[in-house]
Amino acid sequence: MLSKQLRVIVVDDHHHVLEPIHQAIRKRTLPFSNWTLVHFDAHPDLAFPRDIPASCVFTPSALYDALDSSEAGIASFILPLAFAGHMGSLVWVKPPSLHLTVCELPQGAAVPSGPFVLDICLDYFTTLNPFLQ
Repeated sequence: MLSKQLRVIVVDDHHHVLEPIHQAIRKRTLPFSNWTLVHFDAHPDLAFPRDIPASCVFTPSALYDALDSSEAGIASFILPLAFAGHMGSLVWVKPPSLHLTVCELPQGAAVPSGPFVLDICLDYFTTLNPFLQ
């Protein structure tokens, strides 16, 4: 028999998990920072609406309201956790049917010492909605 209880939260819209996470941080049952989110989903949920100011992530009640009124709110719960300094790492577990190519720089890869431009296409962070296809 396990000595500790495991709290399970079930939400309909993904971003509604932010409130119980923030509550767990306030109650100190979850550390303020440097924890890992293990995310099982067909989509990475790494969106964040352009019309919500980044400072909103530091006012949880305002963040909840903004995400509730946003079309992208359901897919916008991970980046606020990272931006606020809570989540230290993310493990995205995708379904086996989803084909994904992951590219990584080899350890010790050369990094330019002078100024450089990093170009990341926005579709790197977006996914298709299977319900709209």
